[in-house]
Amino acid sequence: MEKVAGLISKDTVRWVSSIVQGRLKCLDVRARNEFQKQHIYGSVNIPSASIAGCWFQLPAKQEGFVVLEQDGCYIDDDEGSSCAEQLQLKGWKIEGSIRASTELWQWIEQKGWMEQGENRRVLFDPSPHLKETMPMIEERLNNPEARVLDVGCGSGRDLAWLCSRESKIRYKVTGVDAEKRAIYRFSSLFETLGLKDCIEHRQIAKLDPVGKWKCYNKEGKRDLNIPELSTSELLKLFGTSLATKSGQQDLKYDLVVQIRFLHRLLLTQTDQLLYDNGFLFLCTFVNDGIHNYEYPKGQEHRLELGEAAELVRSSSPAMKILKEEIGFIEDGRPVQVLLAQKQVNAP
Repeated sequence: MEKVAGLISKDTVRWVSSIVQGRLKCLDVRARNEFQKQHIYGSVNIPSASIAGCWFQLPAKQEGFVVLEQDGCYIDDDEGSSCAEQLQLKGWKIEGSIRASTELWQWIEQKGWMEQGENRRVLFDPSPHLKETMPMIEERLNNPEARVLDVGCGSGRDLAWLCSRESKIRYKVTGVDAEKRAIYRFSSLFETLGLKDCIEHRQIAKLDPVGKWKCYNKEGKRDLNIPELSTSELLKLFGTSLATKSGQQDLKYDLVVQIRFLHRLLLTQTDQLLYDNGFLFLCTFVNDGIHNYEYPKGQEHRLELGEAAELVRSSSPAMKILKEEIGFIEDGRPVQVLLAQKQVNAP
């Protein structure tokens, strides 16, 4: 391979240039103390020993990225191959591997591309539709701090992205999911990124067909100390240890997010969840009349065209639809993308 700048290959020069320009993602799998000492600007650290528990923090498998590693970095010691090779075998698209060396760090420092310490960058992307819509939401949020509720939060990637990005607004978040594994990952992700202070509440809870919430403890067992709750009662539970804007015990939100989660009755209660001028962002599967897809099956998981807007409007005359369109996720399945606002001065 042709060499540039002494022992730095042309491929490495090209990859590093793309990383610092934000055009290519880099996973640095060295130990955390090594990463804090020196790393490429724009790179993200997940130590090799931790990757097996952090698959959800990696980019989508169809998105290419490079791996920076050094001798002794393995995901699975039994496999004996490099992290880049092991990730490629598991289906990730690896553009290349960069080997850490004294010459590499000297060159990166000379170029002014070196960073030290921690950072809050992430390798994964949030929902592209949420990312596209957030500027519209933030333009209309007037407070320096905003509360966000994610129903069906999964591993918390959308909330973590929201809290880790540069913004004029500081977000305080609550995540609710039916799976204990999801809430565990949510907590782990926020701790890894140094975002624990952004969490107001996390709850394992399931919403039944008649609109009652069943809460579970961190072991995933039914919490018998908490009865079945209505949505308004669940908000009061969240607010018992928090000072709210109104000084009351019932907590509401500036933004409610529901991505790939659908409960029609909850949509008719949108007004109960939001502060005045608060927003609902919805992105979930829809029958668009054009595309056929197998999963998720059943009408309980798919909207009809125009149905979401009708359900949200039914919660209150104050609910106004700001955005309603059909989008697509990575594999081409259609989703209903909707943004609604509870407008206090609405007739």
